[in-house]
Amino acid sequence: MKHLTNDELLKQAEKLTECAQQIKVLHRLAENLEYSRVSGDQFAVNHQIQKRIAG
Repeated sequence: MKHLTNDELLKQAEKLTECAQQIKVLHRLAENLEYSRVSGDQFAVNHQIQKRIAG
């Protein structure tokens, strides 16, 4: 088994941190979409989807 250097560990930690941040954003998006769906706000649902697709 290869031992990782401190630099390699730091790079892996940075990748994991970025993944965790992306998961948080996706979770918030899913919550917003669900709230909009339940409340019947189709405009907000479409806006959230288009905003994420565009950018």
